[in-house]
This record gives sequence, structure tokens and C-alpha cells, in this order.
Amino acid sequence: MGSPKALLVLDDAPLLTHVARAVAPHCEEIVLSVGTTEVAPPEHVEALRDAIVRAGVPAPRIARDALPHRGPVGGLAAGLAVARGAWAFVCGCDSPLLRTELVAGLFDHTRSEIDVVLPVVDGRAEPLLALYRTAAMAPHFARQLAAGGGSPLDRIDAVRVCRLDGATLDALDPTGASFVNVNEPRDVERARRLR
Repeated sequence: MGSPKALLVLDDAPLLTHVARAVAPHCEEIVLSVGTTEVAPPEHVEALRDAIVRAGVPAPRIARDALPHRGPVGGLAAGLAVARGAWAFVCGCDSPLLRTELVAGLFDHTRSEIDVVLPVVDGRAEPLLALYRTAAMAPHFARQLAAGGGSPLDRIDAVRVCRLDGATLDALDPTGASFVNVNEPRDVERARRLR
């Protein structure tokens, strides 16, 4: 991308600011999972923290990856290890069109007999825009990280999953904009058109 993705500007605010605004009404705390100091030096983390605070959201707790280059599993393990709530909504900084209704709707599907509320869009599971039971999934991802990492979906059948798709997701986000990711500069313009 040429610059930190979370700080790319869409409609006069960094991508991370848009995400924080969508998540904050439904979460007691925000945990910002960042890489190791090699990947995310302190000044970068401070800029991320500022982007959240400028959104009018309380300062996030910071979780650093324990191991370098472990991808999403490293971030999930770090974030869930410090999360205080019974459930943790997880999403990337690159989902600036995230609808607050989707976040609320995922929480509406929590049950004592499940560990993950997992959206499935067009047949593809979305583990980085999902809801995780902290007590079950923090050790789950810690074990996966210790075994080498991989995809968050690699061992998902070892836990209890509620998959949401079709009409259920359409009711929460009719346009599907929540699942639009900004992965390259041209995606910023696409996101702007969809806002």
C-alpha cells in the first residue's frame, strides 16, 4: 500500500476511525491487536491509538503479537488473550464500511452452546469479521499459534460454530458493504463510491 493501511484516509478520516465508530456502540472496550515492535513500532501504534481517540472512542488497549509473521492467528491470539469481555467482536482495520447493525446482529446470535458466530458470504467464511467467545477461543488460537499459525479456519471444526449467511446477513447488512475490504489504493475509491 505504500503506507500503513489503517491510516489511509476515506472521507476525511482514517480507515481505522470508521471501524472504531461502528464497533464502539456495541463493545465495552476496544483492543487494538498490532504486530511485533519490528512490524509496528511505538510511533505507528500511537498514530493508530490517536485515530481511534479522535473518533470519540475511548483509547484502546494494545495487544502485541507474541511471535513475528504469524498473520491473523497471531493477531487473534494476542487480542483475545487480553480481551476482558465474555465475547469479542473481531474485525480488520480495512473494513471502513462496517455497519454497526451487523456488529449488533452478531451479538444477537450468541448462545451458551457456541464459541464462534461466523458470517459466511457467498460461501466463504469470514473469520476476521466474526464474534468469538473469549474463554474458549483465546486458548484455541494460542494452541494454533504454538503449532505454527495457519489460517483462523484451519481448526475451526474443533469448536462450536454458529454460521450466519443468506437472509440472516442480508437483514443485518443488505448491501454487504461491511465485507468490503481495502487492500490496495484503488479500493479506497471503490469504498468511497459505496458509502
